[in-house]
Amino acid sequence: MIDKMSKLEKVALSSAVSGAVFNVFLYGIGETLAGANEGTPLFTARVLFAVLQAAAFDLVAIATVMGMRNGRRSRWSMATAVASALVSAAIALDVAGVLGMPWLHAANALIVLAFTLHLLTPPQMDASERQELARLRQDTTAARQELAANEMLLTAERQNVAGLRRELAARPEPETVEVIYVAKHRLTWPQVEQLAYTLRQLESVNQSTIRRRVAALTGE
Repeated sequence: MIDKMSKLEKVALSSAVSGAVFNVFLYGIGETLAGANEGTPLFTARVLFAVLQAAAFDLVAIATVMGMRNGRRSRWSMATAVASALVSAAIALDVAGVLGMPWLHAANALIVLAFTLHLLTPPQMDASERQELARLRQDTTAARQELAANEMLLTAERQNVAGLRRELAARPEPETVEVIYVAKHRLTWPQVEQLAYTLRQLESVNQSTIRRRVAALTGE
């Protein structure tokens, strides 16, 4: 699950930050709100920032509730929604002249802090996402078990191959017997040597004699 801010959350945060930024800007240049009244050079900047933060608190309250609906819930979520609504209502009372509350200029920074902490909370997974995550975990566990079993089989096969190699190494070299064909008879070297010795003992050797001697050696 990818946790990204929605467009509504981005707009609400930007709008709420603008009021706090303007207050810090005035503090940085050594000015107050009284120095940004109509007819002063700072009045245009004050109007611009006022437009940017006009719907800040209402947007923060709506964005927080929508975030809670989408699974982004924490103790800061309800606190942010309620505080934003109360600040918006207090501003309405101040504008109507019912109550004078100049401290409301400090509400921007507090709402921004609470809203940021709300955004810090990752959205919770719904039922389908939890089921999908559980299925993926089961598949991963099964794959790991299968891999472990395959590794055990591979280890056993390697041990068998190593045993066969040791067995082959312990076996004696096979005896090599050279065979020579004489008159279509298979003769080993000892038989050939015996034949040659026998033929040397004879006074006359012809083809028929050789054939008889070879047949006698081979028993054919």
